[in-house]
Amino acid sequence: MKRGLGTAFTFMLVLDTLGAVVGAGTSRPFLPPPRMYLATWVLYAILGLVSGFGPGAARFATRLGWVIVLGALLGNYGKVFLSAVNATANAVAEPTS
Repeated sequence: MKRGLGTAFTFMLVLDTLGAVVGAGTSRPFLPPPRMYLATWVLYAILGLVSGFGPGAARFATRLGWVIVLGALLGNYGKVFLSAVNATANAVAEPTS
């Protein structure tokens, strides 16, 4: 179950990065400062500690980690994530004639 929690943590870091890079609205991409990731690191570190109490706690922590990712996707990060996907698709798409 810890592998699922690690995957949720990695996905959340990707969402944090995309939210900062795409949401900035500047023409020049930049990487966000490390302090922006602090809340994500602390939250998933606590979930990792909870998962060490046994299989039931690990299952709970993993599910809660994915619920947090789902909440981020349905919230503001979802809009940023979809705009990044659309921008990438438009940049890669061949012009139709």
